[in-house]
Amino acid sequence: MRTILHCDNRGYCLTTDGTDYRAGCQRFASRADALAHWSSPHYPDPERGQGFVHAIEHGRPITALPDGLSELSLGGGTLPSGTALPGGCTVHQ
Repeated sequence: MRTILHCDNRGYCLTTDGTDYRAGCQRFASRADALAHWSSPHYPDPERGQGFVHAIEHGRPITALPDGLSELSLGGGTLPSGTALPGGCTVHQ
């Protein structure tokens, strides 16, 4: 089961199944690779990167993704507006 750890200010949600990490078009096969990417001094938005790093290191799952959904972009139209997610979250676009 994939869970959401964090959503950034663009609406991209960091998800994990406990092994790999995904957010937007970024996919990492390990925690170490995800942390290296988002904490890199070359990452274009250090504040946003720090949000992902913090979520990986200290975050708790916000909610689980519905079955069959492997990623989520709240701002990009992955789900129709008004869709209710587990944990009481609702998609607004």
